Amino acid sequence: MTVAERQRFEELKRDQSLAALTVGLDDDQAAAGAVEQFLTSILGAALSDPSRGGAAVIGDLADQVKQARDNVASFTSGGGGAANDNQDLQAQIEQQRTRADTAERNAQISSLALSVFQGAGDIGMGRPQLTQNNYMLHPSDPQVLATIAGASVAGMSQQPFVTSSRTNLGL
Repeated sequence: MTVAERQRFEELKRDQSLAALTVGLDDDQAAAGAVEQFLTSILGAALSDPSRGGAAVIGDLADQVKQARDNVASFTSGGGGAANDNQDLQAQIEQQRTRADTAERNAQISSLALSVFQGAGDIGMGRPQLTQNNYMLHPSDPQVLATIAGASVAGMSQQPFVTSSRTNLGL
């Protein structure tokens, strides 16, 4: 690599390290893609110009391109088992995948629960769906409570009077 290329490579690696510090993975994926594109272009230049280092340099560049491609592939859900060479970033990728899987599973459960709670509805019989309203009294005013209680027991005076039987226990 030339001095300018080496400097650009160091800048890209710096950007990749800084992107690893953020929560989202979009910037990490963009930085890894930029490194992969840069190394691919350097490998192409080395292949076309043998004076840039020979077989050892080309082999080293090819290994770096392979690792960069594996890093880019590790961001996709079906990354073919490719793991990122940065363990912290790989852990972040796995956490994001787990969160996405959990969110998808929760959405499926919620959707199924809603379909159960909605009931069968009109299943082709042409009848409207039954609606049941339950109105309950929960007054907090003592006067309202007394009025409700009086109305509730008002009909009890219309019942026939039955005397309670008494039993002498002999005490």
